[in-house]
Amino acid sequence: MRTRHFVVGFVVLLVAALAVSAASLSSAANSPTFRDCSFVGGLDPDFVQLTGTSVGSGGTLTAKSTKTVKLEASESSDPGDSSGHDTFKVTVAAPGSPARKVSGAATGKVILKLPLVGSATGKTNTVSWAATFDNGNHSCPSSQTPQNITPHPFVIKVTGPACVVPKIVGKKLKKAKKALKKADCKLGKVKGPKEDSAMVIKQNPSVGTRLAPSSKVKVTTQ
Repeated sequence: MRTRHFVVGFVVLLVAALAVSAASLSSAANSPTFRDCSFVGGLDPDFVQLTGTSVGSGGTLTAKSTKTVKLEASESSDPGDSSGHDTFKVTVAAPGSPARKVSGAATGKVILKLPLVGSATGKTNTVSWAATFDNGNHSCPSSQTPQNITPHPFVIKVTGPACVVPKIVGKKLKKAKKALKKADCKLGKVKGPKEDSAMVIKQNPSVGTRLAPSSKVKVTTQ
């Protein structure tokens, strides 16, 4: 009898430990680019995931104005779950710009391309979303998904394209300025004649160097 009680007690403790472990895993699932749509205890882990952004310190998200950003609502990898029909609605908003709405529906997963609003450098885009999985039986956010009971939007700061230094040696200074501006670079210190007709004979940094937007390029002219 004692042995039986011991076994039953051990099983109860084991089940409780597994439940706590599953809940802990579930509570740790959200990340800067991932939203966990699991039920309590990590059951049916459908999800929403963002791609095309960079993750900085503190989980901040950035994206270049020229880069495509995508948001996916997907069924879990549970056997047979990929046959569920999903719907996905997304709104992209930025201060001073009209909001844009994108939606879609598919079996297994829905991937939407997001148009960043007001693509000028420094704009902050707030991406709000709502999804249904399992043929409409599983909504997220909802009271059934503990990680996302209420909307948990993605906040993306838009950055400008990098300055990729073009070849300006052999160009007159006027054309060199235009080439630098087109590459999102700026003319820096000029050693030599500064007239528009002066010829560029040296440049620093070299061709193809990737710098922050609006970085300056030094030149030598004659």
